[in-house]
Amino acid sequence: MGNAITGEQAINFDRRELKILYKNFTELDSDNSGKLEPNELIDVPELKDNPIVQRIITVFDRNKDGKISFFEFVHGLSALASSGIFY
Repeated sequence: MGNAITGEQAINFDRRELKILYKNFTELDSDNSGKLEPNELIDVPELKDNPIVQRIITVFDRNKDGKISFFEFVHGLSALASSGIFY
């Protein structure tokens, strides 16, 4: 764990976890664009009525293009995991 990308915050996932995250990411990416658009997250039944989803999208979207790349997805989840929110 704790793989670092130069100039970036360390990510807290090992290779196995990254493979699982990528699988989940690609399942959410319904248009196969390589990025998650807000509607792809909001359309998930478990997230549909969650008011925090839009805020998470805004926070994860590091380059502010309105979409979440896998890189942004991993770094956003890593930050949440580091904060203890998942525990």
